[in-house]
Amino acid sequence: DDLLACGAAVTVVAPRIDAAFDREGVTCLRAAYEAAHLDDAALVFACTDDAALNAQIVADARGRNILACAVDQPADCDFFSPAITRDGDVVVAIGTGGAAPGLAGQLRDGLAEHLPEQIGDFADALQACRTIVRDRIEDPARRKTILTALANSDMYAAFLSGGPDAIHAAMDAMLATES
Repeated sequence: DDLLACGAAVTVVAPRIDAAFDREGVTCLRAAYEAAHLDDAALVFACTDDAALNAQIVADARGRNILACAVDQPADCDFFSPAITRDGDVVVAIGTGGAAPGLAGQLRDGLAEHLPEQIGDFADALQACRTIVRDRIEDPARRKTILTALANSDMYAAFLSGGPDAIHAAMDAMLATES
C-alpha cells in the first residue's frame, strides 16, 4: 500500500497470487520467477517461502544495481522496511534492523492505538500556520519560536476543543506582537 501511495508501479511475480494483490496499480504476473522479471525494476522485495529463491532474487537484483530486501533474511537485505502507522501527515515508523519484524509490527500496532486523536488534522492546521508565519516573519529564530509554541500540548488541547480556528487565533495573536 505504501508503495502504491508513493506512485510506484508495483509488479507481483508468483505462480499463485492472492486475490488481494489483484487491484489497481498492481501488475500480477502469475509465473515462476526469472531474472528477466527484474528488467524494469527499481526496488525489489523477495517475499517467497523459499529462502534460497529469495537469496537468488536478491543476488540477481544486486547484479543489476537494484536495491533488494529478502523478507526475514537480514543478510539478504540492502534495506529494511519499517512497520509504519500514519494519521494524515503524521507518520510513525518502527524498525529493528531486520532482527525482529514481528516485534516492529507489534510496537507499531501498540503505538497506533496511543496516537493522539486527530493528530493528523492538528498537523494540517500547523502546516497552514507555518506557511503564514514563514511569509510574515523574516527572522528564522523568531519563526521557530512561534511555530514551536503553536505545536505544544496547550495548542493541541485548544485544537481539540476549537479546531483549526483556535490555532489560527493563537497564531494571529503571536503575529500581532510582531507588528
